Amino acid sequence: MDRRHLLEALKRDAREIYRSRPDELARLEASSGKSDSPASLVAAYDYKAFTELLGRAQVSGGEVDDAVLADFRRLIDRYMDVHAPGSEAFKDYVRTVSVYLAFVARRPLHPPGLRLAGDKEIALVDGAWRCPGKRKYAGDPGSLCRYCVCRSD
Repeated sequence: MDRRHLLEALKRDAREIYRSRPDELARLEASSGKSDSPASLVAAYDYKAFTELLGRAQVSGGEVDDAVLADFRRLIDRYMDVHAPGSEAFKDYVRTVSVYLAFVARRPLHPPGLRLAGDKEIALVDGAWRCPGKRKYAGDPGSLCRYCVCRSD
């Protein structure tokens, strides 16, 4: 799939989420960034990406392999079924934001500044995103690390 078409499809999905679930989005916005906890940092990062997606006008071309995209979505669905069962609305939101970050925005799936290994954090170093957890988790069959733009730290 062309990245431009993917952006348009994600924007349609995001508008539908925004239109059909305003109360849930308001709760996500209210809870994001309230503390320095990892969950709060992730919530704030995802909400910012979601609002950015709604307003994004264009993206450079290029192809996204349909099989890769399908596998990415399948892994997110499986993760959400385990960690947030029964929350289809939240699953849709996380899937939309994660696909946007990985394949359109080409930014880390976790927020920069998030500490994953003691005092090491996801950071932009010499023009490349670095993640201290990628080496450890990329080999896990359920991990999304292999799709993340970050390089191993």
